[in-house]
Amino acid sequence: ENLHFGTITCSLGARYKSYCANVGRTYVINPTKAQERNYKLLLELQKEVIGALRPGAKLSAAYAAAQSRLKSKNAALEPNLFKNCGFGMGIEFREPLFQLNS
Repeated sequence: ENLHFGTITCSLGARYKSYCANVGRTYVINPTKAQERNYKLLLELQKEVIGALRPGAKLSAAYAAAQSRLKSKNAALEPNLFKNCGFGMGIEFREPLFQLNS
């Protein structure tokens, strides 16, 4: 199927000598006002998650920060929140012990 206007997500991963790397990007083409608001909210959630990643903190705190911010800003979107909001990489693509979830 050909690409069309809307939301496009791209992800690229690579492995070198058992080490993994991954980068993802989202492109929103001619967004509606609702899409713009939701995307801005996602950027806020990302900042919350990054801010919660502190030495000694549990990874579940990062997920809880995103969940709390989402509840306070737009609780109707909470059922759409994935069960994890990120992961660590190294030897494995998604290190099982480094999932950002509850």
